[in-house]
Amino acid sequence: MDETLSVKVPFRLNQHAPLIIVQGRVSGHGPVDMVLDTGASGTVISRELAQQAGIPLEGPERDASGPESSQKVVIVDLARLEIGDLEVKNLKVAIMDLTQVNNKARMNASVILGYDFLRRFEFTINYAGSWVRFEPL
Repeated sequence: MDETLSVKVPFRLNQHAPLIIVQGRVSGHGPVDMVLDTGASGTVISRELAQQAGIPLEGPERDASGPESSQKVVIVDLARLEIGDLEVKNLKVAIMDLTQVNNKARMNASVILGYDFLRRFEFTINYAGSWVRFEPL
């Protein structure tokens, strides 16, 4: 598995907010729900998932702001993120509490896939077929 392959994966739409959710793994842990967010600049993983996957919560801290709040996040190098047969290695991600986001959208996402992940691919969203295809650039 690597990021040089074209990969087609199923998705589901969140019933309470128009969000595309795919399943994937973080450092071998999962499957977990991942939201494709074309409006997010960076990829985020939840503190809970980081702890479950044994990812150290050590690294530079930054302020992150969302639509309704802001909080401190820790930036780490993620060893591996997988979606279907797609694998991305050494991705910088922010670790933050996603409780408020999940409660508002009534979901249980552990990852938000942002621009830093999505820019690596041309991706096609097929709503009728409920799939996303990732093609490496």
